[in-house]
Amino acid sequence: MENLLGYKFQPSNEQILYLLVEKRLNPHFSHHPIKDIVDICSLEPWDLATESKTESEDQVWYFFCEPYYKYRKSNRAHRRTKTGHWKITSRVSQIEARNGLSGIKKILTFYRHGLASKEAITEWVMHEYHVTDDPRYKENLMHATIRKTLVTRFKHMLSEGSLYNVKNLKVVSTTGEYRPLSNQYKIIFLVITSLKRLEEGTVKIPINGFQFVSPNLINLRVNDNTILSDVIGSLCGVGDIEIVGAGWKKRDIKILTDYSVTTKITLWGKLGEMFDPNLYKKDEGPCIVIVTSTTIKKFQVIESSNVNKITFEEEMFLNRMSIEELLEAD
Repeated sequence: MENLLGYKFQPSNEQILYLLVEKRLNPHFSHHPIKDIVDICSLEPWDLATESKTESEDQVWYFFCEPYYKYRKSNRAHRRTKTGHWKITSRVSQIEARNGLSGIKKILTFYRHGLASKEAITEWVMHEYHVTDDPRYKENLMHATIRKTLVTRFKHMLSEGSLYNVKNLKVVSTTGEYRPLSNQYKIIFLVITSLKRLEEGTVKIPINGFQFVSPNLINLRVNDNTILSDVIGSLCGVGDIEIVGAGWKKRDIKILTDYSVTTKITLWGKLGEMFDPNLYKKDEGPCIVIVTSTTIKKFQVIESSNVNKITFEEEMFLNRMSIEELLEAD
């Protein structure tokens, strides 16, 4: 959206929390016009404009910055620059977002050193946001990987829905794209990894674990395949198997999400063939569908022009009618 004429980046407090969540889950996450900065106090406030990604007539700039503390085991933030310091000048505001997400907002004013109290205060103001509670961090879901050479070793030991005590495994940071979970770590099974099956009732752990994407995060994950998304909704439409491109098979289904938005989900290959549309026709419903590890794309609108005109066959495909529309046509 940064390329749209007239678009102004002015997020709400809730939207800023969701941006911070994405940044915490994925350190490489970026969102225009927010820029990463190691230590904001290494710069004077009047120098921040040159560090920003965009020019602002309102003199408002946004940065991602990790807190820098005075001491290793202290919660006191270091906010001093060479010429002054940032001081909290208002009460801490609580921010409550949807899906149990919450955070705080602090307002700070910049004071110059070496001046009287009234002269030291400046007009430079900083709004500092922190995420205090994210339900997804409480789930402790982790992605486990078993290398191809070790599949036969552990295949007979694992049973879906069972609980295990796992020893001698490797914990590494998650990297790359198409991550099934938004966790910064994953575990890898080794040759020396051992499994011990636990009896039922030993601990209470859900059989299935999901990280359903919120409406605010959907827009942030468009065309970003770093973290895959889980979606849930009420089934409201099932399409037929279609063949597109170089023989690819797909089936489109539509679900109604909890925030009253109809979403189209494309099931490719065997997933589309395995989905039984008769379940939707026979059962009065509602039928709840959970789809895991999806990528999020934005619909593209193709317009014909003298410069890049689409073919007649392509236009017929884009404007094709359903069987019901053909039968009702004059």
